[in-house]
Amino acid sequence: MSSASTSQRIVPKTDYIEEKEDGEAYRKIDAEISGMLPNLPKEKGWASEDLVQYQGFWIHPTFALKAAVQLQHHFNLFQTTGSSTSAASGSLPMYFLATLPKSGTTWLRALMFATLNRSLYDAASPHHPLLTTGPHDCFPFLEMDNMLGNHDHSRPVTSLDHDHHDDRDGGDAMIDNYVPPTSTTQLFATHLPYSLFPKSVTTSSSTYGVSKFVYVCRNPKDVFISLWKFGSKVKAVNTGLAPFSLEEAFELFCRGVCPYGPYWDHVLGFWKASLEMPEQVLFLKYEDLRKEPSANVKRLAEFLGQPFSKEEESKGVVQQIIKLCSFENLSSLEINKTSRTQQYFVKANIVVENSDFFRKGQVGDWKNFFTDDMTKRMDQIIDERFSGSGLTFANP
Repeated sequence: MSSASTSQRIVPKTDYIEEKEDGEAYRKIDAEISGMLPNLPKEKGWASEDLVQYQGFWIHPTFALKAAVQLQHHFNLFQTTGSSTSAASGSLPMYFLATLPKSGTTWLRALMFATLNRSLYDAASPHHPLLTTGPHDCFPFLEMDNMLGNHDHSRPVTSLDHDHHDDRDGGDAMIDNYVPPTSTTQLFATHLPYSLFPKSVTTSSSTYGVSKFVYVCRNPKDVFISLWKFGSKVKAVNTGLAPFSLEEAFELFCRGVCPYGPYWDHVLGFWKASLEMPEQVLFLKYEDLRKEPSANVKRLAEFLGQPFSKEEESKGVVQQIIKLCSFENLSSLEINKTSRTQQYFVKANIVVENSDFFRKGQVGDWKNFFTDDMTKRMDQIIDERFSGSGLTFANP
């Protein structure tokens, strides 16, 4: 019997309170953003035309900036339908998968979804939702899904409207949507830095329920190369502008100018929070996940309150989830090779193919691009920025 409760479905919740319905709060936010934009520092964007600097971080001037302002001043946008009393009393957990772009977001989306929903969907089943739905559609991206109003708010958001099956009893009962019972967990992905979240989210006494962050950190050299490759393709398709040369991108990255950067400030924010509140922030390293997936997936399940039982481990459930969510498996699926299913990008008229999220997934690919001078400069910056923090990076 799975240790994950069979009566609880882990799904995102995005019903909005009165402020959303009458639009007044959002009009005020739009006016606030319009007023501040001309005064914010601006640089060329990696995948968009521009980035703006807001409270020390470089973010997209529309959706990410709007999300940050909304989070800081109007976080009570989120309310759990059917369980408002429980939500108000702080009994419903809210989980955030937090990453810098190109740090393993797609992989962790799949791992978190499969782990939290394993009592509903057998990882070895040919009907598992991840086989017909891209990981980016499994739960909302905070900066775009909710902030752009991309969904029908009368029901939970997943876009998993394919022919999915519930395999708990080995049957083929069709699941058209993930409609939750009375008790649910709110699940979001985000690239926003820790410092932009309000205390109502980051403190253990949050009135909105217990909030937990799973943060994935990847070696900055691999992040840089993956970000450059991804941004080059997306920028050319969506803006018609020439992508950065390797040298131009490297200079910007070293200066801290990259999506949601500086890299070091983003990572250190979550690293320090994980040291101060390990029960609320789980800090994972991409390289450790690649090297020891089983141990780290079990850490993830434990942190999310659904540890694997001895029976599950003996039946190989951990390994089944790892296999299902592996780069090799996900990248080979038709949905991830030929489709464009991310609702938040589609509704925002941004062209990103599912295949764009699957490049190599390797550790140490930066060696194929870095010159000796680039390596020396990056190593020096890493030493300076992370000195005394206790956080170290392997040099594969």
